[in-house]
Amino acid sequence: MKIVLIVVVVIAVVLVGVVVWMGMPKGPSLEAVAHLRTPQILEMGPQQVLQVRAKGDPNVVGKKAFGLLMKTYFRLKG
Repeated sequence: MKIVLIVVVVIAVVLVGVVVWMGMPKGPSLEAVAHLRTPQILEMGPQQVLQVRAKGDPNVVGKKAFGLLMKTYFRLKG
């Protein structure tokens, strides 16, 4: 009786492992992203840009400037 129970548990664990392994995402096929391996320069039409100017040490001022930029961006309508 114990052997049958052990065999059933082993089979159940193997089946669960197979189901989990088969359900794992595999990622995109390499053919679908092969064009990204070579650099390209694109020409784009005119666009609007949000800009913040700051002076000083980038490690200190950058945090404040980035925060201001994000606050301004999320307050814009449209």
